[in-house]
Amino acid sequence: MKHSKAFTLIELLVVISIIALLIGILMPALASARSSARQMQSTTQLRGIQASLTLFAQSNKTWYPGIDSRGQMTSTTATVENRYQLMLNQNYFAGQYIISPEETGRTTWMPGDTVTANHYSYAMLMIHPNNAGDRELEWRETSNGEAPVMADRAIGNGVGIKSIHTNPLVNVTEWIGSVVWNDNHAGFVNSHLMSTQLGDHRFDSDNLFEDEMTLPAFGHNAALACDGLINLVD
Repeated sequence: MKHSKAFTLIELLVVISIIALLIGILMPALASARSSARQMQSTTQLRGIQASLTLFAQSNKTWYPGIDSRGQMTSTTATVENRYQLMLNQNYFAGQYIISPEETGRTTWMPGDTVTANHYSYAMLMIHPNNAGDRELEWRETSNGEAPVMADRAIGNGVGIKSIHTNPLVNVTEWIGSVVWNDNHAGFVNSHLMSTQLGDHRFDSDNLFEDEMTLPAFGHNAALACDGLINLVD
């Protein structure tokens, strides 16, 4: 008579222990892989938005939305919300495309909606009718590989800033994120300080989220930026 061989309790516990160990090893790697995938998707979306800006410029005398074909703008047309509104109304991209995969709490823009800060995740180059100069010259089709035009937003963190990818202690600055430049190259960078060139001026350590007068560019509906980007906050 044949007898079936079954696992003993000890063997079963050993198998369970091995499986638990493997899960413990693999979970951090899987989490890291998911984070890398979201970072890559965010960078891809920024490149797509910048490509849409270029398409818009081809019928607007090289200017991106917010500046008209005569090179003119107003305090209304220069807002980030209005610039996104123009692109969305003309179907250059869908509402979900301007929301980072890291920000599931954002509200997707739908046709007929008025764009608000809750509809988008990405900062834009600051332009202002009373500040015509180097930044405004880069808000157009220039192919300048050292002029950042969009990036993941910055969030006020006490006296510091953080990004949607970080969660530092209060008053600590820790920003990393995706950036796209005017020649459509993009990448995930580890600092908000970088070398840039806007118009004829070069900046060796440009703070993307601070204005020329060293005023912080965070706070509700903030619109100050250092030779760089408007930051967007909750």
